Parts: sequence; C-alpha cells; structure tokens
Amino acid sequence: MGSEWPLAAPKDLSQSTVVLALRVRRRLQPLKGRVLACGRDAACKVAWAHPRLGSFLATCGQEGNLTVWRESRTNEWEKLKEFKERKATCCSWAPHEYGLTLAAGTSDGNVTIITKNEFEAVLQTGYSSVVTAVSWGSATPFDLLDCPSKEVYKAQFVRLATAGSNGNVKVWIYTGPKEQLKEEATWSTSSPINDVAFANNPGFSCTLLACCSADSTVRIWKHANNAWREPIVLKLKSPGQKLCWSLLGNTLTVSADNAVYIYEEKDIDYWQLIE
Repeated sequence: MGSEWPLAAPKDLSQSTVVLALRVRRRLQPLKGRVLACGRDAACKVAWAHPRLGSFLATCGQEGNLTVWRESRTNEWEKLKEFKERKATCCSWAPHEYGLTLAAGTSDGNVTIITKNEFEAVLQTGYSSVVTAVSWGSATPFDLLDCPSKEVYKAQFVRLATAGSNGNVKVWIYTGPKEQLKEEATWSTSSPINDVAFANNPGFSCTLLACCSADSTVRIWKHANNAWREPIVLKLKSPGQKLCWSLLGNTLTVSADNAVYIYEEKDIDYWQLIE
C-alpha cells in the first residue's frame, strides 16, 4: 500500500459547486488538495472507482448532472466526461472485474449503467419515485447463483442494489455490458430509503446488504444457500443517512444527524452496537 490515500467530498452538501480532492498521508504532513469546479451545479454525491483502474471520480449534482473526473497527473484532475440532463441523484462504480462501469440512479426512477466505451443501458427499475441510492456487490463465481439458465451467462456475475424514496429496495443480477439485468429480489419498507450498501465479501459464502431509512431503522439482509432471508432490523435514535462497511464485512457504520453508530456482528445474525 502506498503512502497516500485519495479523499474527495463536496465542500458543502447544501450549496457548494466544487469538490475538494485531497491526498491523505500517513504522517502529519500538510494535505495537498485540488478543487474540482462543477459549474453552477451543487455537488451532492461522489464515488471513487477501484484504484486498480486508476484515479477516477464520479460526482452527481443537485441539478442532475453526472460528471466523471480523472487524475491525469499527481494532484492534477481533468473532466473526462459530463453527462448532462441525466437527472442523476446517486452513483456507484462496479467491481474492477467489470472495468470502468458506472451506475447512476435518476430522479425519474431509472438507473443508467455506463461503461468505458460509452455504452449506455437504462434499467427500468419500476420505481414511481426518485432513486435515492445504488450499490454494487462483489463479483461472484456463477456456481454460487441458483439460476436455471446460467449457461448463457459469463463466468461471473455481480449484484446491483437500488433503493427509492418510495421505500422499495431491489436487487438485480448484472453479467456485463449489453446483457439484460434480471431482478432477483424486492422488499418494501414504510419510509424512504436514504442509503443502501453491499458488504465487502472476501470469499464468504453469504452476501450482506444493508439499508437505512427515514424511520430511523437499519435493515440487514443475508443471502445464503441460494435464498434471501428475512432482514434483521436495528433501531437508531435518528434517521441514518450514510452506510459504510468494513473491509471484512463484519462491521457496519451508520452516520446519522449528529451521531455515528457502529455495529459489529458478534455472532451469526447478532449485531451489537459498539459504545
């Protein structure tokens, strides 16, 4: 691992039209930053591509513009591609096995998947409301997928989760560009979803998916033995806004209004709040 880690965030989620890209060093040294101007569009979401693919950053603006940035030289960024009028509300990069593949949720209830060769596919999610979050799972060998027609697919697949302001969470199977996504599971909740996130899967036989809702709950679904189980529901004191899994996938951090909750799986299906 190198001595620097890249970090990016909108300077102010409510009104800033710039993204500040920083390089965080191990030792106490001054941070070197670069301001990425987003024009008149206030930046609200950022997403990094896998470092194996290079330094690529995607940003979503409150006016719906989706922009892809590339670090051409150390701490020098260029606007690689801008997708205007996409109505983008959220974005997420696919696992590196699929190259530079970006999924973006839109305010009209759809998800656009964009690849490096600029092939675009629009996923009709069936939402009648805004797509509030998207998340890619880990690339998985196909022998773990119970699908009667799996011989028509490639050697690997990946799951894509989408969430909407209508409270619905859906999981899709993605096998590559120009392949039709297949809906695997759908759940309905009673309140809008603020974020959805797959856990990292370093070779485990199960898959974990979490979502946080406006009703101050966090739901964790597990896929094991070719089936999704009923969710584990965690109750917070305030609505969760953002989810983050540990590298091993056994610790979940939930950021809420003026609070951060950290849950660790102490036993199978038992999640304990770390005080």
